[in-house]
Amino acid sequence: MTLISIAIGGLGGMSTLINVGFGEVVGREFSYGNVYEEHRHHHEREKNNATTSNTEDKQHTLSAKVELEMKGRLIDGISLTTIGLFLLLIHLFSRRWIETESERLDSLRKLYLIAGLVFFSIVTFGSLATGIPETLRYALLDVAPGEETPGEPLSIAIIALIVWICYLVATLKNVRHSSVKSSP
Repeated sequence: MTLISIAIGGLGGMSTLINVGFGEVVGREFSYGNVYEEHRHHHEREKNNATTSNTEDKQHTLSAKVELEMKGRLIDGISLTTIGLFLLLIHLFSRRWIETESERLDSLRKLYLIAGLVFFSIVTFGSLATGIPETLRYALLDVAPGEETPGEPLSIAIIALIVWICYLVATLKNVRHSSVKSSP
């Protein structure tokens, strides 16, 4: 339950809020490249096929579409962060209330900590491997808006790295504490 609530609140919610922040600080195309890409494809289709038109897309300008996307992601980020935090707090307080000291140091807990450590290391390194090259292409190459959108993988990497460090510290503490308890 802890891993699920951290994934919902952290990777789903907090990373989305960081991505929105990137869009406001760095530039909207940094975080919402998909909207720029869809807008560009829509206009290409319109040029190629002038007889069919989509009145909904004509009503919304690119800036309105980007603003709508930003507001939608902001709502998603706040909602998922709140849900994940709520589930995490309920689970942690309930577990501490009924868990004994020996259960905190047992092998099942070690397995859970190692599983979290492995999962978040894979997510961290995978999103860094995607986000860093995209960011460099975005910053160094002359690309059209929407061709590179590094905001999402970078925001996931930031949150996953923080959680990975927390799992690393908790795992090391658990291993050290259990080795001190088991030595005569």
